[in-house]
Amino acid sequence: MNLRKLTLFLIDSLFLAASYIFTYIISTLSAVAIPLAKQTLLWNFCLYYVCVFVLRVSVKVYSSVWRYANTRLYLTMIGCDFTAFLFATIVARVFFNDFNYISILYTALNILIFTFLTLVSRFLYQYFMNNRNNASGESFQIPVAIVGAGQTGSLLVEELLHNSNSHYKPVCFIDKDKYKVGGYVSGIKVIGEDDSVFKHLKELQVKEIFIALPKLSSSEAYVFYDYYSGTGCKIKLYDFAINSDTGNVNNRRSLREFKIEDLLFRDSLQINDADTFSYYSGKVVLVTGGGGSIGSEICRQLAKAGLKQLIILDIYENCAYDIQQELKIVHPDLDLQVEIVSITNQVGVERVFRKYHPELVINAA
Repeated sequence: MNLRKLTLFLIDSLFLAASYIFTYIISTLSAVAIPLAKQTLLWNFCLYYVCVFVLRVSVKVYSSVWRYANTRLYLTMIGCDFTAFLFATIVARVFFNDFNYISILYTALNILIFTFLTLVSRFLYQYFMNNRNNASGESFQIPVAIVGAGQTGSLLVEELLHNSNSHYKPVCFIDKDKYKVGGYVSGIKVIGEDDSVFKHLKELQVKEIFIALPKLSSSEAYVFYDYYSGTGCKIKLYDFAINSDTGNVNNRRSLREFKIEDLLFRDSLQINDADTFSYYSGKVVLVTGGGGSIGSEICRQLAKAGLKQLIILDIYENCAYDIQQELKIVHPDLDLQVEIVSITNQVGVERVFRKYHPELVINAA
């Protein structure tokens, strides 16, 4: 048993002892109840101590990370204590003649006090740790909105709030369900997906929008992407990742960029024949809108063709930076350049052409 488990075990042991001492004091001061005999109290304490901690250890209560505890873990602990009470009562009734209904009532009171103390200690620990993480990185976190205040969205919020390495701060949910609008899910307010949503997002200074909806079809993904693109925010999917090499689907959702497959009603075409690669090989290629969904996919395909140089041109620095970092990892030998300029800026575009002299230009802006 490591130090963390041992500490929890000792704290709970102190809580159990404190509950029995408190119960004994109540029994002696009460003018109505019959005082509980010390011998009975001692046997009762030892019996329940063994029962409750054997059960808690057997179901791995002390192996759990309480910082990320959920409802199921709390209910498991309560179930252990209740089961221990029943088992201890049965054993006491069979083996201890002086264990009467008064003893059972006091034991029930002990259990309630003990369980209450352990639950409060876990709640306070979890609350303190979560708030400490949020406060320590709050100034460096990006305000985000989550589309979908259902189970998928709440899972994403919990992941973002409990992850100390998260760079995102959820500030609101967006949902069409009128029964959810105005309420709170995981402590985050739900706003309606109506004509005022853009105004609310601007007031909350939202920088990115995460689509967290189950079973999202290509047509639905396109509608969401097209609608929320008008906010100027970066849009991501909270979806199951697909391995592009094997085609296998990861069984855990994660945040990812929109891909061309998400916006088309068919699979994207792969550039994989020798003639196509030879056409692009050794050339300087400029991709306008290279940070967008379609432009970034074009850059991924071209990066495999052995280009002399690839220039990504985009008006949004964040989008261009993301695809740049991705390609640097996958194709470290690729001569990759990024230019932040609008294609409507004639002076800026002419400067890029004079600087790189691209042989091919693919317009995805």
